[in-house]
Amino acid sequence: MNRIVSICLLITLVSASLTEKARGQLLVATDPVGDQLTFMDVTAGSVAGFASGGAGPMDAAVSADGTLVVAAESSSGQLLMVDLANGTRQQIPIGGSPTAVALDPAGTRAFVSDATQGSLTTVDLASSTVVSTVTAGTLPTALAADSARAYTANFADDTLTLIDGATGAIEATVAVGGFPSGVVADRTGSRVWVANFFDDTVSVVDPATATVIATVPVGPAPRALAHDAVQGRVYVGSFTDGTVTVLDATNHGVIGTAASGGINPINLVVSPTGDRLFILHLASPDLVTLDTSTLNIASTWSLPAGHVSLAGYATALPAVESIVEVPTLQGMGLVILVVLLMAAASSRLRQRARQRNGSPSFGAALFLLLLASFIASSVASSVGAAAPTPLGPIVQIDDGEFLEGDWEIFEEIVGTGSQAAGRSASGGNPDAFRTMNHFGEAVEVVHRYIGAGGTYSPAVTGEIQSLSFHRDRILLSLDGGNAEFLEALVVIQDNQRFTGPLNLFQPTAFGVWEGASDNGLTAQDFDDGAGGTPDFTAAGSDISFGYMRRSGSPGTTPFLTHGIDNFQVTLTAGGGGGGTSILGFVEAVQGVVDGDPADLIIERSGEGTGAVGVTVLIPLQDGSVVTEKVCWGPGDTADKVVTTPSSGLLPITGGMGAVPILLVNATGDAQVHPVRNKTLLMVSPTAGPVSALFLFLLLLASSADPWLWLPLAALALYLLGRRAPGGTEHQSSTN
Repeated sequence: MNRIVSICLLITLVSASLTEKARGQLLVATDPVGDQLTFMDVTAGSVAGFASGGAGPMDAAVSADGTLVVAAESSSGQLLMVDLANGTRQQIPIGGSPTAVALDPAGTRAFVSDATQGSLTTVDLASSTVVSTVTAGTLPTALAADSARAYTANFADDTLTLIDGATGAIEATVAVGGFPSGVVADRTGSRVWVANFFDDTVSVVDPATATVIATVPVGPAPRALAHDAVQGRVYVGSFTDGTVTVLDATNHGVIGTAASGGINPINLVVSPTGDRLFILHLASPDLVTLDTSTLNIASTWSLPAGHVSLAGYATALPAVESIVEVPTLQGMGLVILVVLLMAAASSRLRQRARQRNGSPSFGAALFLLLLASFIASSVASSVGAAAPTPLGPIVQIDDGEFLEGDWEIFEEIVGTGSQAAGRSASGGNPDAFRTMNHFGEAVEVVHRYIGAGGTYSPAVTGEIQSLSFHRDRILLSLDGGNAEFLEALVVIQDNQRFTGPLNLFQPTAFGVWEGASDNGLTAQDFDDGAGGTPDFTAAGSDISFGYMRRSGSPGTTPFLTHGIDNFQVTLTAGGGGGGTSILGFVEAVQGVVDGDPADLIIERSGEGTGAVGVTVLIPLQDGSVVTEKVCWGPGDTADKVVTTPSSGLLPITGGMGAVPILLVNATGDAQVHPVRNKTLLMVSPTAGPVSALFLFLLLLASSADPWLWLPLAALALYLLGRRAPGGTEHQSSTN
């Protein structure tokens, strides 16, 4: 027994000493389209992981100690709190559509603004309660906080509102420049900087006296701001020309100007040491790192589209209480451990062979079987999978010039109002775009693209398996009514209009381009208003495409000016060749404590590049099934996250239970991985040590790193050899 214990300890010590656990700083970004938080390792220059961000996280903030993340869920009207240390998640009802969030330096108060309602809500994080909700101004699009106050930049009022951080009451309102769209505060409470989008200036405010003490000219359309307390600087991102202006935080002078390295810089974050500035862009999927000493670009990462804000620095990925974390062996540590274990196993096998006159031992057979299983599990298996069905080409219909002869008004419903549309040669994203004016209570207009290549023939090119719709949109001006409009992709076949999913656009600011995409659409996603759908099969007639815009509501007569740019419809056609995407869960087995939600990570692999989708089936105890549709746009290879319900899953018996999660109905150029479905192993919080150990072993068995099985294999071999007939222990007991 002493020898067994010694071997176990040796294996454990060697494994622990050779395991690489180091991780760099983690920069957190929000993806409201994918409903997730992205954690980026800025030391390694790669994405470290993802976590659910709730429903439409438009903005997030990280506490000063890096252990707490809060996110504004714009789609659910809640504030999400994620404790990174223990993995607990909590949602606090706020109401409305929260668009921005900030934390005080102590991490005790969260401030949440709603641009649509003009409100500012103060939340006490210790008690998870709302302290107050006040009207801050019109379109409070940006938010900041220091040790004493919160500040909202009110885009339509040209003002900055000062809110008492303890009581949530309004202290003062300060007039700043035209259309303030960004704000940042010195954490000590001594200064506040406001980016004035239409004035091309930054207002410097003294919060103690509630006065503007300086107005500094900067680049065109300033929006993003970051304060560097280490070097005493303020960085200003200019939205339209892709530059960053560096200001002296003390004397307000301009230190220099640098290129942002992308299109439309929307968010800036300074590293804790002040040596790096991270720049997120709206119109290009680039996260650029700027060396602050030279103002040169140090690196550029390509991120999945959809990220809109940088929250700050986290100390670790969110801990998941229900998942046993197993370290991964890498590099030389893996090689040394494998050599040690193989040498020990080989020695033991030779000894057993000599004792049995060279005949194969049961231990040897078991070892070879285990070794074969390890090798097999280290490769993505395709055994038993049917050959992928060849899919057709990717067809793209797009327009970014909007020449007058390439578009027509297919249908308009204006009532007593009116509408007009035309081409603007400049001001788009970039250059030319299509501009529209709506006046009236309820105006709905369908615009159809009739330019070259705008008609698709299923009979010639093949059936449409799926399609995606991308566009950039902007709200330029509003006189009365709400700052919003509805839009949708429109399919026109046999002179009949079929409308796709409706999208409500509520911009965070006037005069700012924002991209949007609808992915994985099929014929069933379109409707003629009477239940009919278009015919995407090869028997269907020719199809043209366009978009619908609807504005106004009964009782209001707004005058709305808005625009569209980079209109793009991407189709995956049937027939022909083309690459194939494989969709599957990253982990085959995942543990979860009963009562906690689980984040299911789905990855896309293979050669396919088109828009794809898949449906996730989560069975519940009452016999119903939760379905979640997951979509990837053209060229999108980012992992997607689906969060299970926290209750209602299959029942637990004997302290444990298993829930099968399935991927079905892959669309586009995709297939479901033949062996990579998911099993949730559920454990009751009161489960005994045997259940917990069993769960650990199963999780270890399903680990993406098969070499973690080697210590268990060596131990099992040793124990079996000790007890096999003719073994050392058996012989010594009979002598």
